[in-house]
Amino acid sequence: MSDEPSQAGSGDAEVDLASLPKCPACGYIVYKLTVSRCPECGAAFRWEDTWPCQLALVQQARNERRQAIAGGACLVLGIGLTVGAAWRGDWSLIVCLASPLVGTTLAEFMRRLYLGEPLHGPLLLFGVLWLLYGALLWMVRL
Repeated sequence: MSDEPSQAGSGDAEVDLASLPKCPACGYIVYKLTVSRCPECGAAFRWEDTWPCQLALVQQARNERRQAIAGGACLVLGIGLTVGAAWRGDWSLIVCLASPLVGTTLAEFMRRLYLGEPLHGPLLLFGVLWLLYGALLWMVRL
């Protein structure tokens, strides 16, 4: 047997463990954690002390989560305003404008799901569009 590591079809590049970020207190590898607390020793740390690149990954994940939450809230509120306007009898604007908006929203979400692309960007965009549309319908007959 040879002393070389096996590459049994994994296709992964070898990782230098010394280059990965570690907990300053105990040395536990904190790569890809989303919280700034070591799961091994429980010590709190700053990402800048472990590895600057890790901080950028965490901030990106937080921003994407915030975009998804804001977009979902706008989408729900906008659709709620649209349904409320429909109950008041504003059917002409709803039929005229909602059909393309519903079709475009569903088509974009289905395309992204099929391709495995993230949804946080379009969710925010369509959430704001639905919110503006619902607010427009709600204010037409006040």
